[in-house]
Amino acid sequence: MELAIGAGTALLRLAVFTCTRATFEDSYISLRYAENLAAGAGLVYNPGERVFGASTPLYVLFLAFLSWFGLPALDVARFVAAAADGVTVVLWLRWLAGVPGSAPARLWFGLLFGLSPALLIVTTSGMETSFALLCLTLAVHYEREGRPRRLGAALGLLTLLRPDGLLAAVLLLSPTAVRERRLPWRTLVVGLLVLAPWLLFAWIYYGTAVPHSIPAKLAAYNLHRTGWLPNWRAVGSQIAPLDGPVWRLLLHFVTLPFLVVGVRAALQNPERRPLAILGIGWFLYLIVPKTLLFTWYFPLLLLPAYALTAVGVGSVTSTAHWSTRRTVPLTGLVGLLLLGWLVWSAERAARIQRAEVGVRRAIGLWLRENTPSVAQIAMEPIGYIGYFSRRRILDEVGLVSPEMVPLTRQGAGWFGRMIREFRPDWIVERTRYLAENRTLNSHVAMFADREEQRRFHTEYRSVARFSAPEAPELLRAHYEFEIFHRRPPETEPAEVSNSGKEPRPAAAKESSGQD
Repeated sequence: MELAIGAGTALLRLAVFTCTRATFEDSYISLRYAENLAAGAGLVYNPGERVFGASTPLYVLFLAFLSWFGLPALDVARFVAAAADGVTVVLWLRWLAGVPGSAPARLWFGLLFGLSPALLIVTTSGMETSFALLCLTLAVHYEREGRPRRLGAALGLLTLLRPDGLLAAVLLLSPTAVRERRLPWRTLVVGLLVLAPWLLFAWIYYGTAVPHSIPAKLAAYNLHRTGWLPNWRAVGSQIAPLDGPVWRLLLHFVTLPFLVVGVRAALQNPERRPLAILGIGWFLYLIVPKTLLFTWYFPLLLLPAYALTAVGVGSVTSTAHWSTRRTVPLTGLVGLLLLGWLVWSAERAARIQRAEVGVRRAIGLWLRENTPSVAQIAMEPIGYIGYFSRRRILDEVGLVSPEMVPLTRQGAGWFGRMIREFRPDWIVERTRYLAENRTLNSHVAMFADREEQRRFHTEYRSVARFSAPEAPELLRAHYEFEIFHRRPPETEPAEVSNSGKEPRPAAAKESSGQD
């Protein structure tokens, strides 16, 4: 049964991707690094600029390996990721065989891990998530089995996939260190040996072992977030009926009591206590730093949450007062709610992907066709547009552009300061946010005052607009973009192009330098 569930999990992921084709923005950042490395330009985003703005070096190297052989790296990576998810679910089913009420516990975990869109859509998106989930799973299992060297290797690989692997190490190793009153040296040494080659290379090549995405996001996002409430709501809604489509609300209404029971039962059992500490610690980690949360941050929380929910199901169904007649209809209800949520999420993901292709990919191709190869282009969404444009990017968040970090750290007026200091040739901005003078995500004012805003429209002219009517209504403003070009001195204002995927002749004329 375990292998059948594992195979079904992998095949379902491939089927969902076939239907949605969903590819997340950040996967193209990793792919651009990988293809530059495979082509001999170095492990860089902009050739000649040694900045590591990705946070998953091991996954980037894997994509580079695939690219070097001329393979479609993201598509191949998805197949391997689907297989990794299959292995992950099998390992957890075997782990849950040792809990009370193992049969319903294993069935519930198989349903939650296999069908939950919060995992499934992310793990098919072309990112490193599936590999991180597998490494975290191996770490939990090796900790329980008392295999310190293998635990160190799993934690080291997890950290190479995601920097928060260091958090997993702290949460999983702390109970043993406290109980035995000594540091787990063998685990730490092996983990450091796994990390050492990358740390040494990064220190020599980039001058730092810390991915630049970390200080860049801290400066652009965290410093300008004033409260914890948005994070409480966003993280809480992943496990409780607080927000989201009706399918998810009903599912969490059913599963939350079992999660609470599972956490309590795990805390009372020394073998399962590290799992409870991992889940609680990850929950707080996503809230306390006031980090801007993206969809792909949640799977490493949901994995222990689903396992703890399964433990709770086993604990409840194994008690004398629980009737087995309740288990079957309740399990069927959970399955139906998961299927309803999955269908809703897949349809939404497909619409978003059409918007990504029709807008961001189209903008990248427009820039490649209508700008000189040496052009510098300032923008915030550097995934699709940066990858398909093949141009030098000035990243407004600063992930691959360290020079932007001091500007974003200062807050209001960062956009005006960027223009004065760097004078980019081309700028890609969201129309509505530019007009409303507020930054997406942080909501910081882009211009310090109206005069600065007026000066921008004097120095730059709009040459093309893109929109995506097919995007979900709440996200439509995120897919309304304009491309701006810096005016040559003493140039008459030109006509702004119409909305749509194809620029007007005026835009094409401008981009070819014929004013």
